[in-house]
Amino acid sequence: MARVFETFFRHWPRLLLTVVLVGALAAVIGWQQVEQYQSEESIWTERPTFLDINLGGNPELSSALNQSNRLNQWLQTSSFRENIIARVRKTQPDYLAGAENNVLAKNFNIKVSGNNLLTVRSLAATPEQARDQAQALYDAARERYLAEVQAQSQDTTEVYRKRTTELTAQQDVVNKSITVYLANRADLRSNPAAATLEPELARLRSQSQVYQNQLDALQGRIETIQQALGVGIQGNTNLFRLEDRPFLPLTRSGTARFFGAGLFGLLGGLAGLVLGLVYLAFLATFDRSLAHPRQLAALTGLPTYCTPYRRPARPLQSAPSPLPARRVEAEAAKR
Repeated sequence: MARVFETFFRHWPRLLLTVVLVGALAAVIGWQQVEQYQSEESIWTERPTFLDINLGGNPELSSALNQSNRLNQWLQTSSFRENIIARVRKTQPDYLAGAENNVLAKNFNIKVSGNNLLTVRSLAATPEQARDQAQALYDAARERYLAEVQAQSQDTTEVYRKRTTELTAQQDVVNKSITVYLANRADLRSNPAAATLEPELARLRSQSQVYQNQLDALQGRIETIQQALGVGIQGNTNLFRLEDRPFLPLTRSGTARFFGAGLFGLLGGLAGLVLGLVYLAFLATFDRSLAHPRQLAALTGLPTYCTPYRRPARPLQSAPSPLPARRVEAEAAKR
């Protein structure tokens, strides 16, 4: 271990130089290799003001922040990413060819600007892909929202319709019992006033009315859900609209290039550090040069009486300054 530390302190400048050179070379390569273009779109979001309908999200947060959270969550799902990729590949067949779809989430930067405005930045390998990728995100988000609203409406409506069928069957049984009861009582058919005082007949008619009231309530709920579905679809169109369409970028993204250069530089520095440590390990193992006379005594087991003398460098002597003229005359007069 002492040999390792001694080698490190003797050659640490070489290690530092290796890290700096390899990291700088990798950063230059990263700057040249990263070719990403950035497009941008603006989405305006609002809450329903005059409509009593819940469009989802946290009511304590702004509409823009709710939509931003929803988009970021959708981007974590494989189905939503596949939807975006399929839309972009309609016009860009080589889009993300051979890459996993989980890299798509890194291509978007969703920023909240105020309470209503969303700014979506899209990064891609070509200008066309950056523009189409941003447009595909907006289209896929609207489609996903509509699908969720319709699915919830259909599930709830199906439950209510099933309950309506059950109540209708039960009411039909009660109405049939009323018909049979009246068929067997001719006196009640000819005297409606007496029929109202008949306890069994009154019980059957009251039960039938209860079923009818429940059916009317269920039908009202179904109509409310259908109206809410229409409002939800219209709200998704008006309250989540594309304000500024994505543009076609003309230059590469400087932010992406700086990020690529920094990432490549960091990886290159780590690679340089590994190479330097391997070089130091090689020197610690095979380098037999001596840095101090004590190492010679430890190596040979013999005492050391003297070492080669290394003459220090002699400092340069400056030329003597000329004496002043008056001093020269005074010296001459003394002689």
